Amino acid sequence: MFNFRGFIKRAAAVALALVISFAGSGAAAYAKTTGTTDAEKYNSYSYNYKVKDYSTTFTGTQTSIDVECYYETFSMSGSGKAVKKINKFFKNLAKGFNPEDILEYAEMYADDQNAEDGMTYYDTNKAWVVYNDGKYISVTMDRYWYAGGVNNIFHDGYTFALKTGKRASVTKITGLTMDQIREKIRDYIRDFGTMDELVTSYIDGLTATNINYYLTKDKQCVLTFAPYTIGNGGQACELVIDLK
Repeated sequence: MFNFRGFIKRAAAVALALVISFAGSGAAAYAKTTGTTDAEKYNSYSYNYKVKDYSTTFTGTQTSIDVECYYETFSMSGSGKAVKKINKFFKNLAKGFNPEDILEYAEMYADDQNAEDGMTYYDTNKAWVVYNDGKYISVTMDRYWYAGGVNNIFHDGYTFALKTGKRASVTKITGLTMDQIREKIRDYIRDFGTMDELVTSYIDGLTATNINYYLTKDKQCVLTFAPYTIGNGGQACELVIDLK
C-alpha cells in the first residue's frame, strides 16, 4: 500500500517541466506538438502530444537519486464521434500511469546504506503516430521502467479505424482468422519462450479487437506483447505479419 497523502505532498514540490515545448512558450504542466492527418472527412484534422512531467531528485542520508518520470499521451483534434472515441481510449489508458511507484522507490533507496550514489530511476512513456493513411491510424506507446535492478520495457501498438473510432480488427487487416493468428503466436513462442498454462490462457483470451498491434508503411502488421505475457523476462515482444 502506498501513502497517497505523502505522494500529494511530494508532488506539490515537483516542478512540472516541459519535455516538448514551442519556442517562446511559457512554463506549464503540459507541452504540445502537432501533426497532420489525411482523415479530413472524418473530422480528424490534426493530432497532439501532451506531456506531464514528474521528474525530480531525492536527496537522502546516503545518496542522491534522480528520477526521470513523465507520461506523453496522444489525442486527435476535432469534434467528430470517431475522434471523441479515440481520445477517450487514450485518456483511459493514461489513468493507468502511476508516478507514485517510482517516486516511492527512489525516496526509500536514497536512505539505503547500500545505495549507489548518482543513480537515475526511470518511468517514462512516449507516444508515436507510426501510421496514418486517412483510413487507419496506428499509435505506439513506448514505456521504460527502471528502479535499480528491476528493468521493464513496454512497447504497445494501437490501431483505429478513423471512420468509426473503434479499434481496427486484426483479422480484417491481415485477412487471417484468429485461429491462424494464434498459431503464428504459438510458433513465435516456440522459438524462444515457454508455452505454459498462463501463456496458453493469455493467447486464448486474445480477440480480433483487443490484441495490440500497429501498421507500418512497409505493409506490415506488427503484433505487440507486454513483458511477461508470451516472452521471458521484462522485454516487450513483437511478431511481424506481412500484409498482402
